[in-house]
Amino acid sequence: MAKINCWDILQCGRSHDCPAAKGGENEGMNNGTNRGRFCKAVPGTLCHDEVQGVYKDKIKKCITICEVYKRIKEEEGSDFAMH
Repeated sequence: MAKINCWDILQCGRSHDCPAAKGGENEGMNNGTNRGRFCKAVPGTLCHDEVQGVYKDKIKKCITICEVYKRIKEEEGSDFAMH
C-alpha cells in the first residue's frame, strides 16, 4: 500500500504538476506513488517555493534540512532506498 508522498507531507498543492508526481525512473521507491517518496532523486522538484536541481546538487540539503527526507527515512527504516 502506498504511503504519504512528499506533496502531501509538505501540503504544497503540487501533486498535479510536480516532477515527483509523474511516473519515471525509480517509480514506487520507498512505497510511494510515482516518485513521491523518492523526490530527492527527481530533478526540478519544488521545495519551499525554490526549484531544486539534480540529485548531486540537492542531496546534501535533503539529508540535512528536509523534513520529507527525514520522515520517509524514519518510516522506511532499514528498507529506505537511498539511490
